[in-house]
Amino acid sequence: MIVISSDSDEILDVAARYDGVRLHKRSELLASDTAKTVDVVLDVISSLAENGHLFDDVVILQPTSPLRSHTHIDESLEKKIREKCDGVVSVCEVEHNPLWANTLPENLCMEGFIRDDVIGKRSQDLPVYYRINGAIYAFSVMKIAGSREIFFNDKVFAYVMSRDSSVDIDVIFDFKLAETLISFR
Repeated sequence: MIVISSDSDEILDVAARYDGVRLHKRSELLASDTAKTVDVVLDVISSLAENGHLFDDVVILQPTSPLRSHTHIDESLEKKIREKCDGVVSVCEVEHNPLWANTLPENLCMEGFIRDDVIGKRSQDLPVYYRINGAIYAFSVMKIAGSREIFFNDKVFAYVMSRDSSVDIDVIFDFKLAETLISFR
């Protein structure tokens, strides 16, 4: 079952044009800038359960990840089944190694900015780091309902996506980057 959750009548009107899509109108509280995704998901699950719809798994697909494909979704769900795990979360390699990053003091002094064991190393010699890319969260309904949060433990596995499929739109630059990447596909 596909559920579109939004506080926007315009978005829900567009979603209503598609067969088999269920609509979920969010409350003002769940449409605020401080609302957590997991609270929206739990509200949808609760609403569906009240209407007799029970599910084993929930897949969260945020609209801010437009470069995710059906193949990514299918592969992440196959991984969840194969691993018999509580969840799968999509990740991608970071753009810049965090070992070359740090906070700065008020006076902007660079002393201690890079750890001694990292100074002088080539980027190719540093460990590969990954970041959550926001494209796919697939979880057991029972586990996410029990924890009431998106959680990470030894029963949650990463689904690795390429960076060019991992644009997460938060600012206008991200939108323009996604637009450009889409134009080349």
